[in-house]
Amino acid sequence: MLQIAIGSTAISLGVLPASFMGGLCVGSIGLPVLTRRNPGLARHPLAVFAAIEFLIGICGAVELVLIPVAGDLALQGPQSGVAG
Repeated sequence: MLQIAIGSTAISLGVLPASFMGGLCVGSIGLPVLTRRNPGLARHPLAVFAAIEFLIGICGAVELVLIPVAGDLALQGPQSGVAG
């Protein structure tokens, strides 16, 4: 979807590994915090999995709105030309 919004550029190709590695980082920091604050979740791995899947779904829904906005922002500079 990002490639459709802003094309096959270095930015769109760089966002893919950055978002993957960022997700790994947030997950490795967030999971221990989540299970420490809610001891009941540590006993129920299915509850932890459900919470993670719910957050992934929320991020996917937000992404549908933010990617066209990112495409519009990326295209504002080149459209104004040299004077911009």
